[in-house]
Parts: sequence; C-alpha cells; structure tokens
Amino acid sequence: MKDILEQVKLFLKINEDIQLYAVTSEESEQEFNVFEKRTGELVACYEMDGKGGLKHFETCRDLEKVRCIGLSHEAVHEIAQSFLQVFASNIVKFIYSSEMIEEDYVFQFSYELRDERYGLTFPQPPVVLEIAKDGRIQYFFSEGADREVHYPAKLITKEEAREKYIEALQFELLFAQADKEIYENGDDSYHLVYAPKEHVMDIGANGELHTLEDYNGFVHQFYNIEKRTVQEEEVIKLIGLDDTYIKIHTNEIDEEVTELWTKRDYVDDVEVEEGTPFHTIQVRFHKETFQCISVINNERKDEMKEVITEEEARESALQFLFACYPKADEQFLIERSHPLHHCIWEDENCESQYGFWFHPLYKGKRVGTYSLVIQIGQQSGKILEFQAVTDVAEELHTLNAEPTLSEEAAKSIYVRDLEMELVWVKEQNPVRYELCYAPSFPKTDGHIRMIEAHTGMAFHVKVD
Repeated sequence: MKDILEQVKLFLKINEDIQLYAVTSEESEQEFNVFEKRTGELVACYEMDGKGGLKHFETCRDLEKVRCIGLSHEAVHEIAQSFLQVFASNIVKFIYSSEMIEEDYVFQFSYELRDERYGLTFPQPPVVLEIAKDGRIQYFFSEGADREVHYPAKLITKEEAREKYIEALQFELLFAQADKEIYENGDDSYHLVYAPKEHVMDIGANGELHTLEDYNGFVHQFYNIEKRTVQEEEVIKLIGLDDTYIKIHTNEIDEEVTELWTKRDYVDDVEVEEGTPFHTIQVRFHKETFQCISVINNERKDEMKEVITEEEARESALQFLFACYPKADEQFLIERSHPLHHCIWEDENCESQYGFWFHPLYKGKRVGTYSLVIQIGQQSGKILEFQAVTDVAEELHTLNAEPTLSEEAAKSIYVRDLEMELVWVKEQNPVRYELCYAPSFPKTDGHIRMIEAHTGMAFHVKVD
C-alpha cells in the first residue's frame, strides 16, 4: 500500500513533503480512495487486480482548471511509457500503442493486444491511459494480458466463410428513412428498401454459423394483428377513469387538449403544476376528433391487487390500440415480446409495467422508423403510458410500394463489396476468445444496411 502511494505521488507530481493516505472503499476491499493528510482532500482513487497489480487509477480534479504547459507529443509518450513501466510492467511487452488522441483537456492513449499465431488484435483495448495537459496522469484502466484463446483445429478460408454467410443472408422489404445522421449517403427521405435481417452475426473458424441468439441477442419478429371491434368510449375505461375520478385541470394548445385527473380522495393533495404530479392521470387528445394522443399515469402502486399475466396485459393493449385506431390490423404489426420491453420497478410506490411495441404498416409493409409503445400496469391493468405516432401515410403516399428490384438482385448488390475478416470474438466467459469470420465492407468503411428497392443504391452507415 505504501509503495503504491509513493509511486502514485510521482505521477501526480505532488511535493514530497505532502503526505497521502489511502482508505479502503466500502464498495470493495480492492478499491481505495487517496486523501491528502493535511487538508483531507480527495486526491485520487485506485483499484487493485487482486494479484498485486494496478487495475484502475483516476485523479479527482476539475480538468477545466488544469494549466496547460505545452507538452510535445514525444514528451507525452514518454510520460505514458514511464507510467506503464511502473504499473503495468507485466503486460508492457505484449501491448502495442494503437493511437493517441488529443482532446480538450487530455491526451488519450489506446493500446492493442495481439495473439501470437495470427497477429490479430483482440477486441476491447487491454489498456486505456489519459494524461492531462499539465503532464499528470488523469486516468488508467487495465484488463491485463490474460486471454484464453481457442485456436481451431481446422480453419476454413475467407472464400468459404463468405459463401456460407451469403447463403444464410435474408432480407426484409420495408419502408425506411435514409437518415443523414446515420448513413454516409443518406438524404433524410423515405425509401422502399431491402434490409438484411441481422440473424447470422458471423461464421466460426470451423464454418459454424453464429446467430444473434448465440450472443444472447434478441431477434425482432413482427406479427399481424387479428381485427377487434372496440368502441371509442372504451378508451376511458382502459385508461382507468371512472366516477371515482375528478378532472382538476384542462389546458388547450392549438388543436390539442390536455386534461389532468385524480381520485376524489386526493383532490386536496395534488398541486397542479407542469408535468404529471403523483396521484394523477394525464390524458391528451385532439380537440376536434377526440383521438387520444398520449396517456401518462402517475398513480401510486396498489399493493392489494394481484399481478395480471402478460397475456391479459397484451389483450388490454390491443383493445386500447383498436379503440384509438379502428383499422389497427391494417396499420400496425405487433413485435414479439422480450423481457427488455417490460419495466420492473423496485420502488414500492411505482407500478411495474408490461410493454408492447407496435410498428406501423403502409401498404402491407413495415415502416422501420417509428414504433408505438403501450405500457400496461402489472397490478392495475391500466394504460400507464402511451404516445401516438405520426401518420406515416402522409410521408409515404408518393412512394411506389412495389419494388423494381427482386430480392436476389438486391442481395447481389449487397454482397458485391462484402468481405469476411478474420477476427477474435469475445465469448460469454469474459476472457475467452474464439476466431470467427465477420462481415466487413472495406470500400465503404461502414456496413451496408439497406438497398434501395428501385434504384439499387446501397446505404452504408457512417463511421466515426
């Protein structure tokens, strides 16, 4: 402990007469907070790796107040190397400096660790180091050099991996926006496109297909909705408003009306203000058509009620959807539920929610930009949260919904510049790695995500 503090003091550039002491953190016996003895000021914090090495170090100061001293890049590299020789001597000989980025207040170093047989870089940098503009070490984190690697007995060729990937490739025909912030060649307009279904993620070195499920991912699946006939007045019932509630506030802006409701028992407890206070339900609707625009329920959880099933909640969500959109079976698809769609609150006052995601349809095809979410209370069965979506027909009515290109033609365009790159992929075990062939598009840097179904334009994502 004393040695660590003395070594740290050198890189903090603290006067030798200043005394430091470390206190074990309440979070872990391997984590420590460093204080200056005279002032009691928190100077830094660090974490050991359990083997006598330093895993994490960070100084505690306002970087905006740091005085820049005009360090050359060579001088900064020397400081970085000196720090690593002291605190990461066990991995210095295995890592390579990949880049140095000069930011507003720090120089940031990233390092690579490569395997011995193929010289391939492992994902996630083994060491990250930041040096402030006054030459002091600001941040350090090390994952160490321990890597359990699995070299295959047989390695298929890139060409074989490419063939397997292409064979497994499937597309969805949908409407999507070529957002300029996402796509290098985007135009912010909507297009009918073929988008690859990201099911097969990569090809194992032995030729095995690795799917999204293999990486604990979630495959998005969409289903048609069976038609229901629901009266408009059911909206109020599904929201949970009855004769025990009273309207306490109304606000009109343009064509929208916002109402705030609460139970009669809480009228004197609720202060009407911006937002949705406790014990209230906010409902927003269109002034002329009474179309429900949004619902926010901020009532306390009723512990006396039993939890309803997900199936019961889904039916309530569908009833509400058809009450708001009588032709919902022609306008939406429902997405297969996933635990991440639901919200479990630990706060005893907040009601947990089932979430159901609906995706707009236009002329029988999914619109990939929007989604409508209906949150159902797990105890109350009420609509806890809902926000209507923009009518997509207004933005899509000029588009031809029938593709000029076939799926096979789109696939040919997609794979034209496709290459397979041999990479290390991290398995569930945090230090075990496996060799795989991953798809790459070196001519465009970013991956291709859409093929325009009429022109054949390939939209590729931006790379920072």
